[in-house]
Amino acid sequence: MNYQKMNLGFDNQINYKKLAIDFIKAETEKEIDSILNKHEIFADDNNWRNYGDLDNNFGTIGNQQSDSTLALVEKIINSIDAVLISEAKKNGIDPNSDAAPKTMNQAVEKFFNIQDGEISLLSSKEQTKLAEKINLIATGSRQNPSYIIYDKGEGQRPEDFPDTLLSLHKSNKDKILFVQGRFNMGGTGALPFCGQKNYQFVMSRKHPKIDDSNNEWGFTLVRRRRPKAGEKSSVYEYFAPDQKIVSFKADNLDILPDSKSGKYKNKINYGTLIKLYEYDITDRTLITFDLYYSLNRILFNMPIPVRLVDARNYKGDLTETTLTGMTARIANNPDIYNLIEKDFPISEDLKIKGLGTVHVKIWLFKDGKEEHFLKASEAIILTINGQAHATYDRRFFTRKRVKKDWIKNSLLVHLDCSDFSKDVREDLFMGSRDRLRTGDKLSKKLEKELENLLKNDVLLKKWNIKRKEEKMKKTLEKKAEETKDLFQELVKKNSEIAILFGQGKKLANPWKIGDNEDQYEGKRFPTYFELINPKDGKKNCPENSYCRVVFETDVENEFLDRANDPGELRISNDSLIKSRRLRNGKLTLTVVPELISLKEGDRITIDVELDSFGAAPTFVDSFILNITETDKGKKKKTKTNKPKDKNDNLNLPNISLLEKEDWPEKWSEDSTILIKESDKDLDIYINRDNVNLKRTLKTKKLDQSEIELYEERFKIALGLIGFSIYSQLEDEQDKEKVIQKTTKPISQIILPLIEELGDLSDLM
Repeated sequence: MNYQKMNLGFDNQINYKKLAIDFIKAETEKEIDSILNKHEIFADDNNWRNYGDLDNNFGTIGNQQSDSTLALVEKIINSIDAVLISEAKKNGIDPNSDAAPKTMNQAVEKFFNIQDGEISLLSSKEQTKLAEKINLIATGSRQNPSYIIYDKGEGQRPEDFPDTLLSLHKSNKDKILFVQGRFNMGGTGALPFCGQKNYQFVMSRKHPKIDDSNNEWGFTLVRRRRPKAGEKSSVYEYFAPDQKIVSFKADNLDILPDSKSGKYKNKINYGTLIKLYEYDITDRTLITFDLYYSLNRILFNMPIPVRLVDARNYKGDLTETTLTGMTARIANNPDIYNLIEKDFPISEDLKIKGLGTVHVKIWLFKDGKEEHFLKASEAIILTINGQAHATYDRRFFTRKRVKKDWIKNSLLVHLDCSDFSKDVREDLFMGSRDRLRTGDKLSKKLEKELENLLKNDVLLKKWNIKRKEEKMKKTLEKKAEETKDLFQELVKKNSEIAILFGQGKKLANPWKIGDNEDQYEGKRFPTYFELINPKDGKKNCPENSYCRVVFETDVENEFLDRANDPGELRISNDSLIKSRRLRNGKLTLTVVPELISLKEGDRITIDVELDSFGAAPTFVDSFILNITETDKGKKKKTKTNKPKDKNDNLNLPNISLLEKEDWPEKWSEDSTILIKESDKDLDIYINRDNVNLKRTLKTKKLDQSEIELYEERFKIALGLIGFSIYSQLEDEQDKEKVIQKTTKPISQIILPLIEELGDLSDLM
């Protein structure tokens, strides 16, 4: 029914086209209030309908994303889904049928002719052209922006709004495999962030090539109505006189804002437009800056790019850009060789029992180049169909079971969980798609596997040591040997301190790391592929454990996972393979007999093919897997009676003074101690320019030898205290923060206390 000009029981008639345009051009809640107050029809509660037709919808809508940026992303996801569904219907494919694509990437490849659905393979111009299908536009003021999300998707007829755009808990897309939004919350997570009254405008028109039987634009305004007397909570409702969506006729609307003038003048003729008023978002700067960076991390691997436009009266050429997602943003960066370390990215497929296969990809940024790409709280990103569903912060890299402290600020890890079954996804991730279910057995299993991968990867070990050398060798080399001897002597004289470190390797020179290996130069396509472990082609593997099989080749690390011309690894009995890893010419397969219930005495042949699809020969090799008896653990070596000093093998940390010029970020003269852990060493750095140490040295009027004595006292005492605290902390705690907070007050009294209790000069 056309409500363009219709008397609905009031004196005034309404031009609904003009009303829709007024709503779109409004930038504040006050402007919306003014529009509502002009028309009596809005004052009648009977002309409003509950969102989702639920009386108690406030809890459902309000209990979603806790972050406004994540909630905004849900709107973008719905637009991406709408575009993909539109393309399917335009091609005569029922999105729910078996003929429909099974994944987002398949849909993008089929509908847009993009190889493997990888938009990183498109040129910048091609990405921008495709991005015109979805716009995210910032309008209003710089301090309190509003946002328009517009897509050229399938659109909706006015009568279908309640079952689509304004529905809750309906299975509209549940059987469509190539879309993301299957929880059917209508993107309502954004509503609580829309100012104080939660106003949201919704307008849509069906794509004429899909259905031209009703060519009208439908629209409504969503709001939060505060609880009336006797009601327990607010209700979200939308404007619907006679419980119907109002509509009007128009072939074209000149209504999208222009980035240069800010005027509402760009044309639309179908699709869906949503406006969020006075949206409470953290990133309020130019949309091409902070919000762009955040959206790239959340929409990590996008099937369709999005055009970002800022129409808030900013000057210059930076008011528009194309959002492609982090994967494409890195891959398409023209300065990538000065951005990412040469050995990276690296990738690995992890097969986890009870979970499925997770595809891991790791980037190591060059030191200082990670700004605008990485965020401390989002260092490890878990995605489904390219969208972040959970994250881990950088502290994960400093866990005792990982020990990658020296590269933690430059690491980005992506876990693609798209192959997990629907049941696993529901058990692992919250429906809000912003976090894991804490304490869940599946999440703990995933964490353990990831810890093992990060701890044992040879390239991560190499770069962790390399960064340590680069950052600290210059400052610490001079004092390393003297400190080692002094610290060793102190431990020998104090059994209580010795207990703190336990038995282990003797304290070694922290800079004796070994010769730097040559940089690996892999070829784009392999010229050979051969088994090197086992050499005889026969591998024994315990029934209850695992074994590793290694092949040698000369191809680059990205060969199996790059977007352009990737190779393929085919393995017979693939279900046996827990992980595959291609690193610097070595392809390592981890074989786990338990994955297919092999028993002692079983013997199978496994064929391995490395295929370049015609760009190079297809290489084939094989090995025989013999399943042996259960591994009962290695027998402990018999202890010899050789006498030795009980302090010879203490796990002693490397302790050194740190000059001001080498301070970490955010350090000051109040800072005290920095502790870094790598695979073999624990390094403790004491602030040589600490305000309390400097004050003592100044007031004492000491000569050079006495200054060195006081510095050694300060260093060793504070180092021991810091180590003691560190050894008690759990992985989940912010260790740096706890240690700084604890040792700052101690640094004020440590030197006076030493003077009162005794003198350490006999140790010098």
